[in-house]
Amino acid sequence: MAGKGDGEGEGNILKLENQIAVIKYMIMFTNVLAWVPEDTTAQPLRKVRVTPIVLRDASRWRGVNHKFISLGIKFERAVAVDAGIRIIPKSEDDYRRIIRLFREEEVPHHTFPLSTLREEHSCCNQRSTCDTFGN
Repeated sequence: MAGKGDGEGEGNILKLENQIAVIKYMIMFTNVLAWVPEDTTAQPLRKVRVTPIVLRDASRWRGVNHKFISLGIKFERAVAVDAGIRIIPKSEDDYRRIIRLFREEEVPHHTFPLSTLREEHSCCNQRSTCDTFGN
């Protein structure tokens, strides 16, 4: 004899419907994101873009490229442009090593300031006095 509420027959269906209703209510009115622990130290990965260097004399590229390989200097790519060859270094350290090499070898080149230096300079310009320049 199966009756309502005794665990058999129609009573189970009502219990299941009540359970589903409770779950739906909890999902609708509960902040599910609060269950996930926040990781405040994690920041989105952003690729740091290093400023390009332009080698003015394209005929010197072959020798310069061999120097890069022998010194372990890495670069993303080198593209021929109107002004010569635009070299995009892998890191700021590689940027500085390329500049140092070009100055030592007296290779004609053109540089742009690194983005980190530009940010420091712009912050400095916003202040009325600047400790960096001794004003």
